[in-house]
Amino acid sequence: MFRVKWGYLLEGDRERVPLLHGNYSTCNNCLTKRYAYPVAIQGTRYSRRTGRKDTFNRMSTQATHSAHITVDDENLYLWGYKTNRIKMALTWIVTVLTLGSFRLLLYWYPKWWVKCTASECSLSTADCLLIRDAHMDVAFRPVLCMISDSVMQMGFPITGFQMTDVSTLRYFTFKKLIHLWYADEDRFISIDSLDVDIDFHQFHIMGEKGLSSVDVAKRLAVYGKNLIDINLKPLHVLLFREVVSPFYIFQLFSVAIWFSDHYEIYASVIVAMSLFSIAMDLYQTRKQERKLRSMVHSSAFVQVLRNGENPIKISSEELVPGDVILIPPNGCNMQCDAVLINGT
Repeated sequence: MFRVKWGYLLEGDRERVPLLHGNYSTCNNCLTKRYAYPVAIQGTRYSRRTGRKDTFNRMSTQATHSAHITVDDENLYLWGYKTNRIKMALTWIVTVLTLGSFRLLLYWYPKWWVKCTASECSLSTADCLLIRDAHMDVAFRPVLCMISDSVMQMGFPITGFQMTDVSTLRYFTFKKLIHLWYADEDRFISIDSLDVDIDFHQFHIMGEKGLSSVDVAKRLAVYGKNLIDINLKPLHVLLFREVVSPFYIFQLFSVAIWFSDHYEIYASVIVAMSLFSIAMDLYQTRKQERKLRSMVHSSAFVQVLRNGENPIKISSEELVPGDVILIPPNGCNMQCDAVLINGT
């Protein structure tokens, strides 16, 4: 059994951290659940920049340790933070005293939120990561860990479609991509950088018997299902994000002043226009989400070779890297990237 703990999630992070496949996932004789765990990282301090981003750089360069990783030619910089209960309590006290205004301000400026609720620390003790990409966009992600029990060891992918047994598997996600902690090299590596530069003869060796059930279970726990899961955000979440934007908050205060000055007609027109604009934005957002979901969602039944036995039919969502797929004589739509090892 593998279990994973939830980490410290900031505003809007929960829907952006869909690790593995769903809140719970089953794969043969393993069960996956989410839990929190600190992660160890070694790196160098990122040099201070100057200019408009100076405020953020003063905040970031004070971290004890940092890490720099490259994903698809994009540079990511990581800093560690740990939740401070005293700061968190004081933040909510001020929020109550200001009738929610202080919390709204922190919602608009996420960097202020982490300064008010967490303390800079070494990445070895951090329970969340501050991540900055090449576009200077800032995000916060929890540090998570899967822990195996005595029934089955987890597998860490290495070269040549091989996996080494580990008791814990540490990782975080950013832009729906999982980054694993590679203890041998003391660094994070993205999951899409694994199983590269494989000799072609290795494919023929795997094609003789296919993967075993144990290997499939380990790979499914690490890689997740073979699908692009686009979740539709609840309407109340979309409505909240739209309403609490600075523009509509300004409109709210303006309308209150106009009503108090007996400009009822003008204020009513502004309210009607604002409600219509919010409704149209919600409609367009939901329409785009549904269109994107219909475009990327695709699955079919495929035949794979596993355990050296006769081919079995499974859903394409259950495919894992290293599976041997049998292509039917009349062809099929491939549901994943694959290498042709036999046939024309």
